[in-house]
Amino acid sequence: MTSQPTSIKLYTFKSPNGQKISILFRLLGIDFEIVKVDLTKGEQKTPEFKKLNPSETIPVVEFVDSNGVKQIFGESAVIMKYFLDHYDTNYQYHYPNSDPLFYEQYHWEIFQAATLGPSLVTNFIAKLTNVTGVGRKEFLKRVNKYYDILDQQIAKNGTGYIIGDKLSAVDVAFYSWATMYPQTAENDWDSVPNIKKWVDLLSEHPAIQKGTADVNDAFPDFSFS
Repeated sequence: MTSQPTSIKLYTFKSPNGQKISILFRLLGIDFEIVKVDLTKGEQKTPEFKKLNPSETIPVVEFVDSNGVKQIFGESAVIMKYFLDHYDTNYQYHYPNSDPLFYEQYHWEIFQAATLGPSLVTNFIAKLTNVTGVGRKEFLKRVNKYYDILDQQIAKNGTGYIIGDKLSAVDVAFYSWATMYPQTAENDWDSVPNIKKWVDLLSEHPAIQKGTADVNDAFPDFSFS
């Protein structure tokens, strides 16, 4: 394992994307400092934050790497890949390119980042802004379709995890989004029994509990409900 980077700052908010990085850090045993970026107050639009990430999105990490070089990354998928490549060199939580699961791993990570996640955000915004009619129904239909795909994959894999037979970064990528299933799909857990069982399994893991609490405790007054 590469020696730990120093002074990791995790710029984040109480959201699924904000939680997945703190969970990964807890799994990898990496120390970090949370810097709160309250999206409800527009703090992502400040000049200071836009210097870190012009896209005005969280999470962002800022740190000095083992070579003494300052690094700043946005996009949760990129952050996860960097720290897995450098600090999970024994492949406890991801799969090497020599493993048959390597490309399946990235298939599901991209499905979360580019398909499920954006659809949930779009539907959530539509709900907040009182979008109605055919458009709203289509947003919700798409969200439930993607959750059903995940539910079927967990059942097909048959190990309790999304791929392989161990907790991996794929599970971390989906976990915080999936815990919000009733709110985002506007449906009950009985519709996705495999996701529910998987969420319950992961929720017992101490590092996942701690990584989730790290972010939630930083924003005690905010709730998606």
